[in-house]
Amino acid sequence: GKIEAIIGKEVEVLYLRGITLYTDGKHAEAIESWKKVLELEPKHEKAGMNIDKAKRMIEGVTKTK
Repeated sequence: GKIEAIIGKEVEVLYLRGITLYTDGKHAEAIESWKKVLELEPKHEKAGMNIDKAKRMIEGVTKTK
C-alpha cells in the first residue's frame, strides 16, 4: 500500500546515500545510512553486505596504520 511505497522510497534514498558516502571514503557514515535501511527493511541484503564490507575497510585502514 501507500505506507510501503513511502518506506520503499526512503530505503532507496538511504541506500544510495550510503553508496555515495562509501565512494567518498566516508565508511562510518555509510554504515550509519545502511543501518537505517535495515531498520526500515530488515531483509535488505545489499545493505547488510555493504555494512560488512565497509566495516572490513575501516578495520583494514586501522590495521595498516
